[in-house]
Amino acid sequence: MSPLDGVPDEIIRHILHFIAPQDVLDSVQCVSRRLYRVAKEPLLWRWLCLESFKYWHPDHRIEARVRAPAPTTDWRAIWIARTKKNARIARLMEGILSTSQNRIKRMQNISALGYDAKDFLLGQLHCDESEQDALSRRYYAGVVLDSLHKGIAIDLWHHYQGEDAPRFQGLDRALAAFDLCVVRDQPYDIEYVVHTLDEYAARFKSQHSDFESMTTREKALSLLRWLRRQNLVGQELLDHSYHNLRNCFIGHTLSDPSHPALPIISSSIYACVAERLGLVSTCLAFPSHAHAVVFAPPGEDVNGNSFPPTPPEGGDNHHKSTPLSRVYLDPYGSDYEITPQSLRSKLREYGLAQYSDIYLSASSVPAIVQRAAVNIKTSWGLASSLTDARFELSRLRTGLPPGFDLHSAYYSALWAELMSKQPDSMNWDSTLDELLGQVSKKAPEDAWLVRKYLLPLYDQFAAHWPGRANERRGWRDPAQAVDMIENLDARKPEVSRRYTDQTRHKVLYKIGQVFQHKRYRYIGVINGWSCQNHALPAPAAFLVTHEDAHDMAPMQRGHRHVHGGYLNGRDSRSISNRSNPDRVFYTCMRSGYDHLTISQDNVEIITNPDLIPKQLFLIAGKFFKRFDRETCTFVSNIKEHYPDD
Repeated sequence: MSPLDGVPDEIIRHILHFIAPQDVLDSVQCVSRRLYRVAKEPLLWRWLCLESFKYWHPDHRIEARVRAPAPTTDWRAIWIARTKKNARIARLMEGILSTSQNRIKRMQNISALGYDAKDFLLGQLHCDESEQDALSRRYYAGVVLDSLHKGIAIDLWHHYQGEDAPRFQGLDRALAAFDLCVVRDQPYDIEYVVHTLDEYAARFKSQHSDFESMTTREKALSLLRWLRRQNLVGQELLDHSYHNLRNCFIGHTLSDPSHPALPIISSSIYACVAERLGLVSTCLAFPSHAHAVVFAPPGEDVNGNSFPPTPPEGGDNHHKSTPLSRVYLDPYGSDYEITPQSLRSKLREYGLAQYSDIYLSASSVPAIVQRAAVNIKTSWGLASSLTDARFELSRLRTGLPPGFDLHSAYYSALWAELMSKQPDSMNWDSTLDELLGQVSKKAPEDAWLVRKYLLPLYDQFAAHWPGRANERRGWRDPAQAVDMIENLDARKPEVSRRYTDQTRHKVLYKIGQVFQHKRYRYIGVINGWSCQNHALPAPAAFLVTHEDAHDMAPMQRGHRHVHGGYLNGRDSRSISNRSNPDRVFYTCMRSGYDHLTISQDNVEIITNPDLIPKQLFLIAGKFFKRFDRETCTFVSNIKEHYPDD
């Protein structure tokens, strides 16, 4: 007789909640038929699934399954499938860390899994400092996670392509997609925005029991004043702070206690909450200052009076003009209704009176996305040009330095513009060159996004504008750019050895040593070297800047080679050491850059770890496994390129 025979199933099932799921599978259910039956209970495995995994790909329909009775879903099979997927992701991650060959391909394979990979990547992003490759593991987990997030955002924007797209739906998610591109490991993603807006709508309704009996105008103004009392719209900022990067993101606005926002974000918050309350509302992309508009139900005016409804003219008939059919509002700056006459007066001042019908009609979601992208690019340009105000203007709560946030935001704006515009428009490719440049130089791991989303749109553009498409070659052609990135990713690593007396005696410093530039005094880490006529190999690629140009005198200035082999100009092999064959050069990384070139004459080795900027540790994982504080050196993760260092 087993000691468990007298124990009820409920108690055993409760105990199983405290046993590791893999042990339940491998051991507990093998003990007896009874334990096998109890260990397969759907309720148990539903709980284990929700405890083990926080993020789920939409294909799982996890929310619907949780609401349904547990026996209708094979939760045990789902847990096993997710665990196997994590094992595959772990193998891909080890390949990413161990070699640069096919690294991008592995990163793309993980990113394509979407949210099913996020739990694993977050674990890698926050791995313990004791890990032997903590820096590289955190770095590449962050890169893959960012690419995964961008894939979800781009897919959302891409849904607005085509004639049948729901162009007046999904404003909250379309704007929250910008947040997803910069959120990294923070919780302020798309679902956060959706749930927060849901909560505000529920809170408003609970405080206004007479809401349903109000007229459209009363509802619109009541919501407006409530939101402004909650400080959820508008901002009290001065000077350059108006264009602070954080004011461009709806998720940041909702999560920040002071809720700062640009007018377009304020109007979007209003429209999204209004829609949740049953009102028909959207943004009005009015020149220089976005507004919100609320429409009366068909057959009524905003005061609740009846009149014959306007005959349907299409799927968005409620956006057509009828007498007293709408209420204009400025959630950013006013508690009161804005009259159509005042808006038309402003249009006359702007010289746009002939476009009144366009500017006073509801703006589609793609139009709002494009407007938001322009605002982000404006903040990027302003922060890039103002040294003193740069930190404040580009600060988000990602935990990353301002420069990281600034670039991620700008990059997301480029994608949003291309995805939200129709490819048959004349100016569809206005940002294409810049986007492809960003992909090739800074985000080659996003080549899969170019292939999946951008190439089909580019083909449509080329069909409408063959002359413009024919002008594009090489890195300016999306298809060729992706092919080159993938081909270079598959190359075997180039090797630099210290097997000659000349190399051993002339190249004084090694990969991973920390130095200070003798003239410019910045602190960097050596990640490559070259002497005589040898070109700098791929992982030690350089990019000439204004402050390093003097170090490049023996080399042909202006020829760039992007890390990992992604070229912007000529291959680095074409660079020769013409004027001084005895001069040695190193490539290095410093805060904000990861492929600068410096001559050996300007290297001043430092041995005090406290002098190293914190930002340098965030990007060091691209080339190094960890930091050795005792020797004040970074441990190389590019041994396949420099095996003797």
